Amino acid sequence: MESTKCEYRTAIKFLLKERGKATEIHQRLVAMYGDSAPNYCTATRWFNEFTRGHQSLEDDFWYGRLSDAVNPISIATTEKLIMANQKVKMSEIAKRLQVIAGSIEKT
Repeated sequence: MESTKCEYRTAIKFLLKERGKATEIHQRLVAMYGDSAPNYCTATRWFNEFTRGHQSLEDDFWYGRLSDAVNPISIATTEKLIMANQKVKMSEIAKRLQVIAGSIEKT
């Protein structure tokens, strides 16, 4: 059975309320979940988030990130650029996608 981020975060939050330290919490997660446990850095980051008062177990929304960045037009455009020139630079792809996004917004 695969555990979810939310499940790990619930465990971290619970163990924190038991006055656990970050290292102890990570050790308990490894004992509980084995190889599927989050790494130490991830466990510590969430330990710190909950210590600062963060309440939600879900990821925060990333402002500025395009939720519709992956769409058939972007995929086709990127594929076409790469097939035409396999050494195309990421900056060139980004510029082309920005032009397309701008033209879509205007319609």
